[in-house]
Amino acid sequence: MANLNDLPLNPDTIPDVVVEEQPVLGSSVLPPQPGTYVFRIASEQAIFNCFATDETADQGQRLRAQFRDEAALYNETLGEQYNTNISNRVRYVKQGDQRVAVSDMAMVLNAVGVYPEVNTNAGYGEALVKAAGKRFKADHTLTAKCNPMRNIYKDGAEVPGVKGCGWQYAVEGYTKNDGTKVLPIPRDEDGKASLRFSCANPKCSAEVRAWGQLRGFRSAD
Repeated sequence: MANLNDLPLNPDTIPDVVVEEQPVLGSSVLPPQPGTYVFRIASEQAIFNCFATDETADQGQRLRAQFRDEAALYNETLGEQYNTNISNRVRYVKQGDQRVAVSDMAMVLNAVGVYPEVNTNAGYGEALVKAAGKRFKADHTLTAKCNPMRNIYKDGAEVPGVKGCGWQYAVEGYTKNDGTKVLPIPRDEDGKASLRFSCANPKCSAEVRAWGQLRGFRSAD
């Protein structure tokens, strides 16, 4: 991680996204693990030093806040730290009859009522630093993927030269617009979503790990 002043941020405008008009994007989550929680952003100094950049093929440079260690979010609902990455990478969602440009970082800033003075990477970073200590509400869910770019694990050990099958998982299974099926994450005897499980593909059976994801950013007040 690096502090905001040390990053070689370009002055390019972040197109289309209007931070003040970010919609609340909900998600279907199930308690007790996935659910809705109140989070508090870390101190100004911690946030100032939490940034990294991503060079994307389609959007150029984007800013990523690495909320971990001293900069981790604090889950006030559970009384524990929460690690995640929040980026200003743009994506488009359908809202009514329109396609709306959104980013997770813009939605966080909108939820806490702090807005960039300029719509650039530096502007987003400075706004997030100003949001230090503020609270927001979000839905926490789980996703998992048998990564086709990495060697699989079985019995706790890496299997050299054998890649994941690419099957995907979420808290609740569904079918994507392109027809790809996303399977439900298995549950244990108590009904809790499993954080580690075997891939359901009988030709794979790799050990798969579930990862947390935040959605539905909104005001905590």
